[in-house]
Amino acid sequence: MQRFARFFIAALVGAGFLAAAPAVTASASSGVQVIWVSLYTKTTITYGCSSGAHSHNGDTIQFIANSCGDRVWLHQYTNGGGGVYCVNPGAIASGFSQGHQQFQTTANPNICVGALTYVTWSGQYSTQYNCIQGATHTFGDQYGNYFPIVSLENHCNVRIWLHENANGTGATHCVTPYGNYGNDYYNSYNQLQMSADQAPC
Repeated sequence: MQRFARFFIAALVGAGFLAAAPAVTASASSGVQVIWVSLYTKTTITYGCSSGAHSHNGDTIQFIANSCGDRVWLHQYTNGGGGVYCVNPGAIASGFSQGHQQFQTTANPNICVGALTYVTWSGQYSTQYNCIQGATHTFGDQYGNYFPIVSLENHCNVRIWLHENANGTGATHCVTPYGNYGNDYYNSYNQLQMSADQAPC
């Protein structure tokens, strides 16, 4: 049934009944804003977008806002070693599972994860969407009826917000990066929106 639904949806897209959401570009403002923290200090610094590595007195990155058009890599240690974490172009990130003492700007404009998000809508219609920050998606028919989300598998590295109404208003629900959503009996969501926030919900 799901395989048939995918072919059905592809046919609708091809016929123009369903339109794909446009890509969303990174913020027009330039720079990487970082909040560095230590046991006694908290410092906010904005850096340019040119490629290079940066650290600050051995402090740890608490928050980063990447307003550049390229990826930024976080490194666990000031020498660039240890664990790493990738920040999408135009994204923000915080709530890290480990400390990072260095970040490095790059010239790579691609998002960090080339995965998909899988959504099942009421009626068992299955769709999949690219991890495009800011993109919104609904599923409906030619009569203006929208189908609520039954389940969602978020394979993107950003939060996904579910909205009660197809226009983005009403009750909301946050799906954490790499998290899942299963339909509950109290709320119904008719729209999903890819955020630029890589922090857990």
